[in-house]
Amino acid sequence: MNNSLTCEQCDPNIVFHQIKINQPMNKSIDRFVSLIANKPIGYIHHYDDICKAVWPTSVVSPNSLLLLIHNTRKILPEGVKIYNVRGKGYFISKH
Repeated sequence: MNNSLTCEQCDPNIVFHQIKINQPMNKSIDRFVSLIANKPIGYIHHYDDICKAVWPTSVVSPNSLLLLIHNTRKILPEGVKIYNVRGKGYFISKH
């Protein structure tokens, strides 16, 4: 699993943010981080798209998605946040 998050929006030379490695990281989190890292900051990732990318062969409950977001927030670098857009999905923002 990758211990960095590529952020093309921070620097034209591509900056890598270190993910907090003292937090548990599983395959689901790795897939989600890969999904959000491949789109610009502010891009809304719809619920269904996240579920298809993270759990391609499974049907999961909404609680699984909430837990994924909760655990992903723990490992993101300082200043990178995940926000919910009610009824649509999630987006990342850099402060």
